[in-house]
Amino acid sequence: MKKIMLVLALLLSFIAVAQKKTTTNNCRLDGYFNDKTNEMNYTTPLVDGIILKKIKNIKDNISYIGMVEAKSTTKITGNGVQLLFENGDFISDPEAKLVEQKLDDGSFSYVAVFMISDADINSFALSKLKGGKVGTVIKLVSQGDEIKKMARCLIDK
Repeated sequence: MKKIMLVLALLLSFIAVAQKKTTTNNCRLDGYFNDKTNEMNYTTPLVDGIILKKIKNIKDNISYIGMVEAKSTTKITGNGVQLLFENGDFISDPEAKLVEQKLDDGSFSYVAVFMISDADINSFALSKLKGGKVGTVIKLVSQGDEIKKMARCLIDK
Protein backbone atom coordinates (compact mmCIF):
# COMPACT_ATOMS: atom_id res chain seq x y z
CA MET A 1 0.00 0.00 0.00
CA LYS A 2 2.88 2.36 0.86
CA LYS A 3 4.44 1.78 -2.56
CA ILE A 4 1.17 2.55 -4.35
CA MET A 5 0.81 5.78 -2.38
CA LEU A 6 4.42 6.73 -3.25
CA VAL A 7 3.78 6.06 -6.95
CA LEU A 8 0.63 8.17 -6.92
CA ALA A 9 2.37 10.99 -5.04
CA LEU A 10 5.26 10.95 -7.52
CA LEU A 11 2.89 10.92 -10.47
CA LEU A 12 1.00 13.89 -9.06
CA SER A 13 4.26 15.76 -8.48
CA PHE A 14 5.16 15.22 -12.15
CA ILE A 15 1.83 16.51 -13.33
CA ALA A 16 1.47 19.39 -10.89
CA VAL A 17 4.80 21.15 -11.14
CA ALA A 18 3.06 24.40 -10.37
CA GLN A 19 4.89 26.07 -7.54
CA LYS A 20 7.80 28.48 -8.00
CA LYS A 21 8.75 27.40 -11.51
CA THR A 22 11.96 28.54 -13.13
CA THR A 23 13.34 27.47 -16.46
CA THR A 24 17.02 26.60 -16.58
CA ASN A 25 19.20 28.07 -19.36
CA ASN A 26 19.22 26.01 -22.56
CA CYS A 27 18.15 22.87 -20.75
CA ARG A 28 14.41 23.57 -20.63
CA LEU A 29 14.15 22.16 -17.11
CA ASP A 30 11.46 23.30 -14.73
CA GLY A 31 12.88 23.86 -11.27
CA TYR A 32 11.15 24.60 -8.00
CA PHE A 33 11.92 24.41 -4.31
CA ASN A 34 9.47 22.38 -2.25
CA ASP A 35 9.17 24.23 1.07
CA LYS A 36 7.43 21.30 2.75
CA THR A 37 10.20 18.77 2.07
CA ASN A 38 13.16 21.18 1.74
CA GLU A 39 14.00 19.68 -1.64
CA MET A 40 14.94 21.21 -4.96
CA ASN A 41 13.09 19.53 -7.83
CA TYR A 42 14.10 19.66 -11.49
CA THR A 43 11.79 18.19 -14.12
CA THR A 44 12.31 17.76 -17.86
CA PRO A 45 9.52 18.57 -20.29
CA LEU A 46 7.43 15.72 -21.65
CA VAL A 47 9.21 14.34 -24.74
CA ASP A 48 7.97 11.22 -26.49
CA GLY A 49 5.88 10.37 -23.42
CA ILE A 50 8.92 10.51 -21.11
CA ILE A 51 9.69 12.78 -18.14
CA LEU A 52 12.80 12.63 -15.97
CA LYS A 53 12.99 14.22 -12.53
CA LYS A 54 15.83 15.01 -10.13
CA ILE A 55 15.19 15.62 -6.44
CA LYS A 56 18.00 17.09 -4.35
CA ASN A 57 17.55 17.56 -0.61
CA ILE A 58 19.40 19.99 1.64
CA LYS A 59 21.97 17.31 2.52
CA ASP A 60 22.78 16.96 -1.22
CA ASN A 61 21.20 13.49 -1.44
CA ILE A 62 20.00 13.02 -5.00
CA SER A 63 17.21 10.83 -6.37
CA TYR A 64 16.14 10.39 -9.98
CA ILE A 65 12.66 9.35 -11.03
CA GLY A 66 11.32 8.47 -14.46
CA MET A 67 7.85 8.48 -15.93
CA VAL A 68 7.05 6.72 -19.21
CA GLU A 69 3.69 6.77 -20.96
CA ALA A 70 2.51 4.32 -23.60
CA LYS A 71 -0.85 4.13 -25.34
CA SER A 72 -2.79 1.05 -26.36
CA THR A 73 -6.05 0.36 -28.12
CA THR A 74 -6.63 -2.56 -25.76
CA LYS A 75 -6.78 -2.83 -21.98
CA ILE A 76 -3.76 -4.52 -20.40
CA THR A 77 -2.94 -5.91 -16.97
CA GLY A 78 0.34 -6.15 -15.14
CA ASN A 79 3.14 -3.83 -14.15
CA GLY A 80 6.69 -2.99 -15.09
CA VAL A 81 8.78 -0.88 -17.39
CA GLN A 82 11.69 -1.82 -19.66
CA LEU A 83 13.82 0.62 -21.65
CA LEU A 84 16.42 -0.14 -24.34
CA PHE A 85 19.22 2.19 -25.39
CA GLU A 86 21.12 2.36 -28.67
CA ASN A 87 24.37 1.14 -27.03
CA GLY A 88 22.65 -1.99 -25.68
CA ASP A 89 22.11 -0.72 -22.12
CA PHE A 90 18.82 -1.85 -20.63
CA ILE A 91 16.76 -0.57 -17.70
CA SER A 92 14.14 -2.82 -16.19
CA ASP A 93 11.83 -2.32 -13.23
CA PRO A 94 9.30 -5.17 -13.16
CA GLU A 95 7.75 -3.72 -10.00
CA ALA A 96 6.91 -0.30 -11.52
CA LYS A 97 3.19 0.23 -11.00
CA LEU A 98 1.09 1.38 -13.94
CA VAL A 99 -1.51 4.09 -13.76
CA GLU A 100 -4.25 3.56 -16.34
CA GLN A 101 -6.44 6.20 -17.94
CA LYS A 102 -9.17 5.59 -20.48
CA LEU A 103 -9.00 8.20 -23.24
CA ASP A 104 -11.90 9.86 -25.04
CA ASP A 105 -11.31 7.81 -28.20
CA GLY A 106 -11.68 4.55 -26.25
CA SER A 107 -7.95 3.79 -26.13
CA PHE A 108 -5.89 3.57 -22.94
CA SER A 109 -2.91 5.47 -21.60
CA TYR A 110 -0.55 3.65 -19.24
CA VAL A 111 2.02 5.54 -17.17
CA ALA A 112 4.85 3.82 -15.29
CA VAL A 113 6.70 5.72 -12.55
CA PHE A 114 10.01 4.27 -11.40
CA MET A 115 13.19 5.10 -9.51
CA ILE A 116 16.34 5.61 -11.61
CA SER A 117 19.74 4.61 -10.21
CA ASP A 118 22.90 6.66 -10.82
CA ALA A 119 24.06 4.08 -13.37
CA ASP A 120 20.70 4.19 -15.13
CA ILE A 121 20.59 8.00 -15.36
CA ASN A 122 24.00 7.77 -17.02
CA SER A 123 22.50 5.39 -19.60
CA PHE A 124 19.97 8.11 -20.45
CA ALA A 125 22.79 10.69 -20.75
CA LEU A 126 25.29 8.58 -22.71
CA SER A 127 23.14 6.76 -25.25
CA LYS A 128 20.04 7.42 -27.26
CA LEU A 129 16.86 5.79 -25.94
CA LYS A 130 15.31 3.59 -28.64
CA GLY A 131 12.17 2.33 -26.93
CA GLY A 132 10.88 -0.24 -24.53
CA LYS A 133 7.76 -1.58 -22.89
CA VAL A 134 5.28 -0.22 -20.37
CA GLY A 135 3.53 -3.27 -19.02
CA THR A 136 3.03 -5.25 -22.23
CA VAL A 137 2.69 -2.19 -24.49
CA ILE A 138 5.66 -1.67 -26.81
CA LYS A 139 6.83 1.92 -27.00
CA LEU A 140 9.08 3.32 -29.74
CA VAL A 141 10.99 6.53 -29.16
CA SER A 142 11.64 8.94 -32.03
CA GLN A 143 13.28 11.76 -30.04
CA GLY A 144 16.05 9.81 -28.30
CA ASP A 145 18.62 12.56 -28.91
CA GLU A 146 16.43 15.12 -27.15
CA ILE A 147 15.91 12.80 -24.17
CA LYS A 148 19.69 12.26 -24.02
CA LYS A 149 20.29 16.05 -23.90
CA MET A 150 17.67 16.49 -21.17
CA ALA A 151 19.28 13.75 -19.05
CA ARG A 152 22.67 15.46 -19.36
CA CYS A 153 21.15 18.75 -18.24
CA LEU A 154 19.45 17.03 -15.32
CA ILE A 155 22.69 15.44 -14.13
CA ASP A 156 24.59 18.74 -14.42
CA LYS A 157 21.95 20.64 -12.45
